[in-house]
Amino acid sequence: MWTWLLHHFHNPIQLSFEEKILSNLQTAIRQRGFASNQPHDESQRELYPESVLRHAEHASERIKILSPKSSAENLRSAGHAIQQVVDGLHREPCALETLLVSVAEFFQRVAPVFASAIIQREEIVTVRRGLNQLREINQHLREDGEKTERLMQRALEAADQARKEVVSLRERNDQLKQHIETSKKEFLTQVSEKSKEADGLRSMMIAHKDKAVRQKAKIAELRQQVAVNITTINDLTRLAVKPSVSSQSPHWTGHSRRASGQEDLKASIFEPDDTYEFGNSEANTHSTSDYLESGPSTQQPALLPSPSSRSSPKIVTPQKMFQSDWNFRQYDNKKRKRMSSEDRSKVGPIALDSNGRVKGTVQLGPRQKHRL
Repeated sequence: MWTWLLHHFHNPIQLSFEEKILSNLQTAIRQRGFASNQPHDESQRELYPESVLRHAEHASERIKILSPKSSAENLRSAGHAIQQVVDGLHREPCALETLLVSVAEFFQRVAPVFASAIIQREEIVTVRRGLNQLREINQHLREDGEKTERLMQRALEAADQARKEVVSLRERNDQLKQHIETSKKEFLTQVSEKSKEADGLRSMMIAHKDKAVRQKAKIAELRQQVAVNITTINDLTRLAVKPSVSSQSPHWTGHSRRASGQEDLKASIFEPDDTYEFGNSEANTHSTSDYLESGPSTQQPALLPSPSSRSSPKIVTPQKMFQSDWNFRQYDNKKRKRMSSEDRSKVGPIALDSNGRVKGTVQLGPRQKHRL
């Protein structure tokens, strides 16, 4: 019976219907004059065993103390007592009516509890669903938070790496700026030095050009003087008078040979060279060496007449010329460099052949270099 009651009172619609039935039953019982708290008479006690009556009274007391605030254990105990009474009954009307009244009162007290329990159960289900949804949302939020934290950590690492790179690039930029400043200063210094050097070379080139022009004019003037001197020497040579053969002596013969050698030397020195090229040192060297060198096979004619073949066949050895150590260099007020004995021995007299002509190349003055 208790199981049947619990099964039928789980539905709120059935609960309201059963409440109506119990209410009508309770009204009918009260109209007949029965009450749950009235004592039983002797006739009723004789109809039922003593044990059934005790169970009925116990069940009635257990049901009366039940309320919405009672515990589940009290509720189960009351149900068990009612089940014992129902098992001992033999469908006697008096005890059954008393039990039904107690059951009706019990359901009046317990029905709101079951109704609120069902509502609370539905609310609990709804709350659980919401809780599950909240848990899912919380899980999503936690996952999003973890993902955001990982992204934030990566962003912090990237920012730290970028900061380090910025610091490194700033240091590199400062080093490059210093290097550029140093290179700029060095470049400006080099440009200034090169500019000064270029100005010096430009002024030197202009001076050399002016000097070359002056030297060219001077060389032209010297050539004119040499031509005039050669003309004068030729005129004097033509006007020279030949001495008689008989009046010549061996001493005079030697003197005439020496004179003729000296005249040949002077003529060779002052004879102009049309092949001289200004600015060509190799051509000038060859022309000068060809002009001054004279071999034994090439003999230039003497300017003065030699003795005739009718003179005495006696061979007269020419006297040696005076070997002078005279230096034709022009001395100035500058301090001269001292020369050792070996250097002085190399500056010996000019070597002459048997005819009084110069042997080899002779340097007529100090060496000079002309840059055009």
